[in-house]
Amino acid sequence: MTHLPRTTSAAAFRGGIGSLVAASLVYVAAAAPGPFPTPCPAPAPQADLDLLAVSGEVLPGTNLELVGVASLKTGAFGGWAARALVRTSPTASEFAILGDLSPAASQGASILRRPMLVAGFNQLKLGAPEPLGGQLGYLASNSGGLITRYQGAFVDDALIAKEGDQAGATGRQWATFSRIALRAGGRVFLRGGSPQGGMLYAQHSDAILVSIGDTIPSMTGPITAIGGFDISPDGNHWAARVTAGQSRDLILVDGAILMLGGSPVIAQSAISPVLGLGTGMWGDFFALSIDDSGRVTFQASTTAPIGGAPTFRGEQVIQLSVGPTAAPEFHDVAFGALGLFSAGPNVLLEDQVLVSASATFDADGDGLPDAGYGIGTNTIGDADWQVRSVSNALIGTVFMTLPGVTGDRQAIVRFQTGQEGNSTCAGVTNSTGRASTLEAFGRAGASANELSLYCLDLPVGCMGYAIGSRQSGFVMSPGGSTGNLCLGGAIGRFIPQMFTVGSAGRGVVELDLAALPQPMGTIAATAGDIWFFQVWHRDLCSGPAATSNFSNAVSVQLTN
Repeated sequence: MTHLPRTTSAAAFRGGIGSLVAASLVYVAAAAPGPFPTPCPAPAPQADLDLLAVSGEVLPGTNLELVGVASLKTGAFGGWAARALVRTSPTASEFAILGDLSPAASQGASILRRPMLVAGFNQLKLGAPEPLGGQLGYLASNSGGLITRYQGAFVDDALIAKEGDQAGATGRQWATFSRIALRAGGRVFLRGGSPQGGMLYAQHSDAILVSIGDTIPSMTGPITAIGGFDISPDGNHWAARVTAGQSRDLILVDGAILMLGGSPVIAQSAISPVLGLGTGMWGDFFALSIDDSGRVTFQASTTAPIGGAPTFRGEQVIQLSVGPTAAPEFHDVAFGALGLFSAGPNVLLEDQVLVSASATFDADGDGLPDAGYGIGTNTIGDADWQVRSVSNALIGTVFMTLPGVTGDRQAIVRFQTGQEGNSTCAGVTNSTGRASTLEAFGRAGASANELSLYCLDLPVGCMGYAIGSRQSGFVMSPGGSTGNLCLGGAIGRFIPQMFTVGSAGRGVVELDLAALPQPMGTIAATAGDIWFFQVWHRDLCSGPAATSNFSNAVSVQLTN
């Protein structure tokens, strides 16, 4: 059998973009047969989810029984935490903070904080946690009523603000708190109520970001309500869903109304035709998230002819529906800008299903499925996913069934798939106004063979494909390309997985680690290998200005 070369060397990229494309589309028979892939034993089945904690069971290393969790939150750069109700004796319980502050969420669940006396504040209930780089922000109540009212905000053992303290630099005061957010550089953001004007968000000891009563240019009345709010991981941008004017909802970004396609994003306003969805109007706005570039991803209801609840990332629709009518529920952005959704019992990354009702659980920590564990149902019959992302892992809660246990239990789970590798070389801005971004997602295990490449911010309608090598390199503008080649040595082209970019500006390549292209055929990856990947794509697909570009490059070290 003669193998057909699907690769090139770094030098070939210098020979002109025309010859590069021709070489990538036409297979030329090799003069001699190449190496055959090394046979590998069939990999053992691996679980989809790690079981971190289950209600009704005693937490490891304690005598505390977990009753339930809420307010699951992950840090901008790793770690997770949740408000936990724990039973301390047969007749007593308390609200504490459960979590794992390690960046990859790899240490399991443990009690991070229990109520105590801190800086003269008698903590009776804890909640609303947020981790960041080993630190833990949280709120506390000093009253024992049935309705929890938080009067203090803390970072570890430090009391940051309490009821009656000044909010920002405006002379207004805090009355209660409902959220604390930690960001790089020691910045702390608080949400709460003020006796001088209702709900507000502020950077502690600095400035109020948005408040009920604020006026917005072009709106006929002040802000009357603040709904969703998000702060970029670097803390430099914020987005909010507010109600203003004649009870119209809108999205604010850094204090200004969000504009898409040159039109404002305001309920009952026309959706810009630039978005390519035809005529229609904005309705309600749901979950939103903002990244370090100030780009907002959000979900909104729309009127006919669009209908449904599409999700937008900047000026692109990244998710319309799953199935004939149901729109997935947008939760968050993961690993920079990848959209994380749930739809019934399914969890999706962009439009790819990560886990479904048939998910398997690893209860004993050996990485393999354990019998008798399964996705449970809530009162509406769907898995109750509440998914949150961390730096290279996904954490969520779900109702599940356990062997020999009657009824569903609430559990905290970690996906065994996650972000892999590191970016080794930056991309160059393409015709979308952004550099295309490549992320490796899945499992780094060579035998698992579950690794995919996600590339975002690609020009719609253009073709692209992944390239891979076991060496890094750098060639500036090869063959007249706008971008830079960041791979060296023998470079394989993933031609069978070539894609044409759709309206979401996205390309996905599912790698076959048992057959990675090399100059004389394909080879199977083995544990310990380091592979470098990049995406080459057309830019300005046609006409005299047509050229090509490259994404950033990522390196992945494969494991067993």
